[in-house]
Amino acid sequence: MLPADLTTDDLIALNRQATVARLLSALAHDVNNALQVISGSVELLEGRSGLDEPTQIGLERIGGQVSALAAAVAAVTAFSQQAQSEVETSVSIGATVLRAVALRRTAIGRTSIALTVDAEGAGEVRVRGRAPQVLLAVLNLVHRAEQTLFRRPGAQLTVRAYAEGADAVVRIEDNGPAIPSDDRARLFEPFASTGSRPEVLGLGLPVSALIARAHGGSLTLEPLDAGSRFELRLPRLVA
Repeated sequence: MLPADLTTDDLIALNRQATVARLLSALAHDVNNALQVISGSVELLEGRSGLDEPTQIGLERIGGQVSALAAAVAAVTAFSQQAQSEVETSVSIGATVLRAVALRRTAIGRTSIALTVDAEGAGEVRVRGRAPQVLLAVLNLVHRAEQTLFRRPGAQLTVRAYAEGADAVVRIEDNGPAIPSDDRARLFEPFASTGSRPEVLGLGLPVSALIARAHGGSLTLEPLDAGSRFELRLPRLVA
């Protein structure tokens, strides 16, 4: 059951997320159909004899990109389908972190961000909650770090999952610009963007904080001299 301090606006926002997920699922279906046509055409061309080397290399590159995009579409489809069924279950925090990173890996790969992921410390750590919401909370934090590190030389992003006492912890740390002290008080307010791209609406942190609270946990910021460290803490599910 959701806590009593969630407002009608909060519930509307969660409903909107489910609607967007359904739209993404339909869009992913159309994109996947187009990718199958492209992939089939590439296979037919590759089967022809007498192709010169530049053409062969070009076809191999197209095939590789189609495969990578198909994998990304499959991940988004799975995420949107889960988001339509908000049932409380036992959620693996390590697997959630790995999946969130997988959803953003293609986008991160197009940047100069050095990504480090460590979920081994999570082991069999699990929490009780709505899997799509927990995934969304982590996904938002990863995406926020991406925006902070946008076009930043020497950008580094570290994502860790581990157990600490009675908590399951997800720590996301970046070496982007430090968050000014004046901005920290409104950090979890809607539209208070902390990224370096003003066109990106600041909704990720408030939504992640809302989800953490709804699951009996917390989302906190630990400012660093260079960058920031966010910790998502959720109560561990004891077997």
